[in-house]
Amino acid sequence: MPKLLTAILTSEDLPRLERCIKSVIDGRCIPQPDCLVVCNTTNIQFQKDAEKLCAKYPVKFINTESNGKLGKGKNAVLDQFIRTDYDYLFQVDGDDFIYPDAIKTLRKLISRHNEFDVLALTESEVWDGKDLHRINEWITKDKFRSKINEILSKFDSENLMRAVQNCKIGEEITDDKSGLHRVIVWSKKAAEKFRFDESLMVADSPGYLDLKLMHLREELKLELTNAKSIYIYDQTIQTAISSYDLLMDVAKYTWNQEDLGLTTDLFLDIIEIDEKYTYKDRLEYLKKSSKT
Repeated sequence: MPKLLTAILTSEDLPRLERCIKSVIDGRCIPQPDCLVVCNTTNIQFQKDAEKLCAKYPVKFINTESNGKLGKGKNAVLDQFIRTDYDYLFQVDGDDFIYPDAIKTLRKLISRHNEFDVLALTESEVWDGKDLHRINEWITKDKFRSKINEILSKFDSENLMRAVQNCKIGEEITDDKSGLHRVIVWSKKAAEKFRFDESLMVADSPGYLDLKLMHLREELKLELTNAKSIYIYDQTIQTAISSYDLLMDVAKYTWNQEDLGLTTDLFLDIIEIDEKYTYKDRLEYLKKSSKT
């Protein structure tokens, strides 16, 4: 059976990092998942605190050079994975967390469908502290829009137009119009070939476009899965997707219009999963387990 490594990327927020670690090594998965925590931050004190925290759990900790950008951190995870003898990487952001049977589900999926190089979720779910939303629903909620609009009101007209245009492009290249299909699993081949833009805080949306292009050129095989009981995108504190710096990076990103025409109509294979947990089950789990 292919070997799967779970890697947690962290740069801040110790309580959420601990919650993420606990969700990975919750004891329900046999054999126990192999877990690596990759710290990529410019905060020296957080590096020390994170290493001390990880010493309490059966995880390996490594500190990596950071420029303060998310793309640099995600590449650091891929670099560490390349140096191992694992076949696949399950990549988790440290301020998010996963469901109890997530790794078991991925192990089965990989053993049955191991022809892909990159696997992304078709319908990422967002936890806002009270309710669970599909990400394409979440981006229309007043709570999200009010925060985004507050930040965009501080932009000059040129950057405002670019940010809005780029967000619309992100919607066009994703099947659910959310602007984000979260990549969760990488093969060794994909980790060696792909790199995120290290100059930008925003990583997932432009990264996904680049992956679709590599799939189109037959450099990598990108597939999707409709599995919902895997990854929890935590937006109880809206720092990641709705920060000034991130939205400004969205405005700075330059899309190649020729490439966009190629990827908008590109249909990908979807691996369908029979869900063990219903929406109600997932919501109950979040209410019990999401506190930090």
